[in-house]
Amino acid sequence: MSGIYIEPARVKATGNALDALAVAAREQTDRYFESSAQVGADNPGFAAGPQLAAYATELHSQIKGFIDDLSASAKGIVEAAADHETVDGASAHALTSEFLALNGLAAAPLSGR
Repeated sequence: MSGIYIEPARVKATGNALDALAVAAREQTDRYFESSAQVGADNPGFAAGPQLAAYATELHSQIKGFIDDLSASAKGIVEAAADHETVDGASAHALTSEFLALNGLAAAPLSGR
């Protein structure tokens, strides 16, 4: 039987690093698109101004959506690693309790524990 071995702390660190990248990307992206809102107002008489501003707004929205997805995925990675640790800890505790009970070294755990 083969299995997958992970180091939860390193997986969490990777998830946190991805989330930090998402935060930085959000800040930079917002800065890049700040000026596009002024295109139409700063260039009166040019028909392309409002269309360019609308395109920039839509593109900004799509990029922010991608960044939000990256952030959500990063947080999911951290949560999955934490869940893995919890399940491993609970399984180890249960197995230890069972082995001790089978060996007669401890009483079987009470129900509800």
